[in-house]
Amino acid sequence: MKELQEKIRKNDEDRGWNVSFLSQTFTHLIEEMGEIGRHILFRDGYKTGKLSREVNDEEFGEELADAIIFLVHIANTQGINLDEVIQKKANKNWDERFPIDKCLKDSRDYIERQQKILDNFKEKLKNRIKK
Repeated sequence: MKELQEKIRKNDEDRGWNVSFLSQTFTHLIEEMGEIGRHILFRDGYKTGKLSREVNDEEFGEELADAIIFLVHIANTQGINLDEVIQKKANKNWDERFPIDKCLKDSRDYIERQQKILDNFKEKLKNRIKK
């Protein structure tokens, strides 16, 4: 992460991008997140027919990369060492917030809730088709 952060910092400085407004960079990040969301909707099959298109792994990866680059740019402008803060936060999450046993139970419970919702949707759709 440290090497990537430094490479992005240097490229931003070389192009004069290190003096942009934080709000402008954040807006670009949100734009990229929307593009990632569009890919996820296609992958999950939510967008089908005329709204759908071929799922493109390379394009999806590029959108993820764009978002990461903007995140790193934001961290650089704020003087945040991502290598340090990610390690610290990940360890805190794993050790304190999300113990394995609790997470596995929560995942099972979530899947059960989702299945009930899907079953309810199926029943409602079935009843509508009968009419």
